[in-house]
Amino acid sequence: MNNLLKYRQPAEDFNTALPLGNGHIGAMVYGGTNIEKYSVNEATLWSGFPSCDLENGNPEIFGKVKELMLKGEHIKATELLEGEFSGRDTQFYLPLGNIIIENDAKENNEYLRQLDLSTGLHTVSFANGDAAVERESFISYPNRIMAVKISQKGVGTTRISFNSQLQQMQSTIGEQRGKEMTLVVRGVVPKSPQPEAPWENFNMYYSENDAEKGMKYTAAIKVITDGRLSSLNNTIIIAEATEITVFFAVRTSFKDYKTHPYLEGLPCDEPCFADIENAQKLGYETLKAEHVKDHSSLYQRTEFSITDESDKYTDRLLEEKSDDARFELLFNMGKYLSIAASREDSQVMNLQGIWNENLLAPWKSNCTININTEMNYMPTCKLGLFECFQPYTKMVTELADNGSKVAKAWYGIDGITVHHNTDLWRLANPVSFKHKGITRHSFFYTTYGWMLWGLYDKFLLEGDIDFLKNTLYPLLIKFAETLLQLFHEDEEGKLYPFPSTSPENDFLLDDGSTCALAHHSAISNAIARDVMKMTAEASEILGYTENAAFYKEIGERIMPYLIGSDGRILEWDREWQETDIHHRHISHLYGLHPAREITPDGTPDLAEACRKSLDVRGDGGTGWCIAWKANMWARLYDGDRALKLLENQLNPTRCLTVNVNQGGTYPNMFCAHPPFQIDGNFGATAAICEMLVQCNGNTVRLLPALPTSWQNGYVKGLCINGGATIDLNWKNGKLTEYKIHPESKAKDYNII
Repeated sequence: MNNLLKYRQPAEDFNTALPLGNGHIGAMVYGGTNIEKYSVNEATLWSGFPSCDLENGNPEIFGKVKELMLKGEHIKATELLEGEFSGRDTQFYLPLGNIIIENDAKENNEYLRQLDLSTGLHTVSFANGDAAVERESFISYPNRIMAVKISQKGVGTTRISFNSQLQQMQSTIGEQRGKEMTLVVRGVVPKSPQPEAPWENFNMYYSENDAEKGMKYTAAIKVITDGRLSSLNNTIIIAEATEITVFFAVRTSFKDYKTHPYLEGLPCDEPCFADIENAQKLGYETLKAEHVKDHSSLYQRTEFSITDESDKYTDRLLEEKSDDARFELLFNMGKYLSIAASREDSQVMNLQGIWNENLLAPWKSNCTININTEMNYMPTCKLGLFECFQPYTKMVTELADNGSKVAKAWYGIDGITVHHNTDLWRLANPVSFKHKGITRHSFFYTTYGWMLWGLYDKFLLEGDIDFLKNTLYPLLIKFAETLLQLFHEDEEGKLYPFPSTSPENDFLLDDGSTCALAHHSAISNAIARDVMKMTAEASEILGYTENAAFYKEIGERIMPYLIGSDGRILEWDREWQETDIHHRHISHLYGLHPAREITPDGTPDLAEACRKSLDVRGDGGTGWCIAWKANMWARLYDGDRALKLLENQLNPTRCLTVNVNQGGTYPNMFCAHPPFQIDGNFGATAAICEMLVQCNGNTVRLLPALPTSWQNGYVKGLCINGGATIDLNWKNGKLTEYKIHPESKAKDYNII
C-alpha cells in the first residue's frame, strides 16, 4: 500500500504544505529549513454569532412568485425572488494564525519531508554542513494537542513566535520555569455586518458593542528544551539546544449553534491550559504512542492495493502520470483527511475541511450544501469510519431547528427548509441578499432531502435501528410533510416541488432571456421521490405500515423523469437550452448518484439517458465535479470511463484562481476546484469504493466497474448494507475470492 506523501524540498505555499488534524485543530506544515511554519486552524473559529435570518422572510412573496410562474412570467418571478426573497449570508471560517519556528540554518542538503497517512506523523530532516535538524509533528485526538519534537545539532539559536491576520489578538509570554516557557495568545474574532458584500469584496468588522462581538479564543504554545531560554518581543528564544518539544493547544468560547459566543460562551483559558498541562504530564513519547494507536485504528479498517509500493516523490508521481500508486494515494488521502478533519465531537467539514489560511477564504470556506458538504461524507461510512460521520449527523439534526423557523417565516409552512449554504451557526435561510443572479443557487429549498440521504446511507451500511428510530425517522417524516406542503399538482395528478431550480445552472427562455426558475426540476423531483422512498422503507422497518403505504403512494405520484429529443435526461420541466452545456453541476442525474433510483439493471432506458447526458456534459469541470462524474460512471458499470475521470482529477495543477472548467490536484494531493476545495478528495475516494463494490438493498455487486488496467489487486474492509464488511481479491481482471465479515451475515446477501 502507498501511504506516504514525500518531497525533496520545503513547501512553497499552502498547496504544497501538508495537513495534520484531529477534527478540532488543523495545521498545514510547510517543512521549512531556517523558517518552519505551522498554519493553524480551530474548527469552531468562525466569524459572527447566531444569525439565521427570519426577519427578511415573507410567505406572501413566495405565494406571488408561484402565481407569476403559473402565468408563465418567469422573469418577473425571478426578479421578485431576487429582490424580496433573500437574506443574510453565512459567516466566514477564519484562520487562527501561524506558529513560526526559526533557526540559523541557511544551507541544507539531504532534505526530506513526509507525511505518513497511516500514522498521521509528519517528519522533516535536513543537514547544514556540520548541523542537522529533525522535526516530527502530529495532532492528537485523544489529548487534543499538537506536538512537535525537534532534534538538532549545530543550529545555534531557535526562535518561536506566533502571528495572525486577526486584529484583536494579544500575545504574552509567561515567566520562565526552569527549562520551560509558554507563549499565550488571546483574542476575539470579528462580526460580519449583514447584509454584506460578496466575499471577495468584503472587509472584516470588529465591533465595540459586546452584543456584536464574535468568538473568544485562547491558544498556548509551551516550549520545553535542554537549551537556554529567553524572550524578546513575544518571541521565545532558545540557545544551544539539542532537543526542543513544543505543545500547542487552542480553545474557543463556542458552546453551541444557538448561544452567543461572547456573551454566553464557554471559558477558553482553563481548558486550553489544562490541555497543555496534560500533554506535559504525559510527555511527548506517550502522546505520540496514543495518537498513533488512535489514528491507525481507524485508518487500518480498510485497505486498497493495485500496485507495489512506490518510492517516487509525490510531486514527481503526479507529474509522470503513469504509476497506479497515484490511485492508492488518492484513495488513502480521502481516508486520511476524513480522520484528520472530522471526529466524534468536532464540527462538520467545510469547503476546506478544517484547513484555511485566508482571512477572506474562497466562498467563505463555508458549508455549501447543494453537493459539496454531502460529498465530504460520501466515503466515510463505506470506509467504516462511522465515528467520523458523527459531525455530519449533528449538523443535519441541528439544522432542523433553524430550518423549521425558516420554513414558517419564509414559506408559511410547518416543516424544514434549508438552502444553499450553512455555517457554524446553522444558517438556513436563502442567502445573497438582493444580489442579481442569485436564484440559480440561493433558491434550492429541497437541499435538506439530500442531506437526509447521507443519514439514510449511514443507516443502511451500519444497520443501527436505534439511530433510524430516534434520530433519522423523525427528520424523514418532517421533511416528507414539508414536501407535501410545497408540492404542486398538475392536471394529470402528478406532484412536484414548485417552483424549482437546478443548483447553479440556468437556461434560455423562448425569448432568449436567461432564467434559472422552472416549474419543476429533475433534481427536486428526484429528491422528493427519494425522500418518500426512504420514509416508506423506514416506516416498514419500524412497523408503521400505514405510513409506509401512504408515502409509497405519494412517491409514485411525483413527476417522473423527462427525456429530451436527443435522449438526455431533461434538467427542467421543458427542453430548455442550457446556457452552459458543460456546466459543472450534474444535479439532474441525482437519481443515478447518490440515489439509487436509476440503475443499468433496473431502469436501463433511464441509465442510457444518463449516459448520454454525461457524454454531452463532458469529462472536464471542477475537481469535485470530476469526482462526481467518476461516481456516476461507476454506477453505470463503466470502469474505464470512471478511471478516465480520476485521471483528469489527478492532473497536476498550480492554479490558484477560480476556474470552473479546470480541476486537478495540487502537489500536496489536495483537490483543486480551483482554488483548493476538499470535496473532490472525498468524492474520488467514494468513486473508487463504487468501482469495487456496490450495494442496492441486499444485492452486493463485486467489481462492478473495475478498470481494464487494474488487473490485479485487493480491497479489505469496505462496508456493505446491513452492518457487514467485505474483502475481495482479483487477478487478471477477474474476481478470485471474497469474504464477508462476520461470516454469519454472508447468507443475508445476494452476491453478483
